[in-house]
Amino acid sequence: MKSPAATAFLHQFVVYVVLTTVIAGSLALCIVWQRHENARLANANRTAKARLADLDRRITQSVSLVEGEKSSDVLQRRAREWQLGLAAASGAQVQRVLEDPMRRLARRRGRELLGESPAPLTLTVALGN
Repeated sequence: MKSPAATAFLHQFVVYVVLTTVIAGSLALCIVWQRHENARLANANRTAKARLADLDRRITQSVSLVEGEKSSDVLQRRAREWQLGLAAASGAQVQRVLEDPMRRLARRRGRELLGESPAPLTLTVALGN
């Protein structure tokens, strides 16, 4: 028969082996799960890049289509096809805008809201002793 010290050592050894196996299995499961998440995110990134490339292509295509439709020859032809009765603009009627139109409109809108003169600035300073 084995002594109680040998049996206690054997039980303790078995507990440590089981605990080590559980911890190693948990770490392995975490590593597998992390690799799965990495692969899932890589697939999502690949899909997003493909969608972004498709959107860029469609935007470029739309911009080129709009640019083609903005030429004066196309506009005059469309006016004749749709029988709009429009006359071509003379040189005196055309005004070229050289600055950014969004800034120009924002500045104009700000002048309309605030008036032509800038608002006076009043500061009140309290000095305490």
